[in-house]
Amino acid sequence: MGTTGAGLTDLATQIVHVTRLLSRGHVQEALDVCRRLLLIHPENPEVLHYLGLGYLKQHDLVSAEHYLARALLAAPLSCLHPVAVA
Repeated sequence: MGTTGAGLTDLATQIVHVTRLLSRGHVQEALDVCRRLLLIHPENPEVLHYLGLGYLKQHDLVSAEHYLARALLAAPLSCLHPVAVA
């Protein structure tokens, strides 16, 4: 599925929104936004990463592992993953 420049800008804006929600403790709302984004960007490593972090904050370790593993597979050399810069 192709993404236009406007789509990328919207995605970036939504990712910033998700990070703010998570930092303010609005985990369920952040997860809801991520799940909507995942419908449009199913293999986006940032969306997958923040879904994993949200589930981790909810202590849902099975879901957290699932999405964080998918994020790693989607972008194994991404700067999102501390191991990639080591």
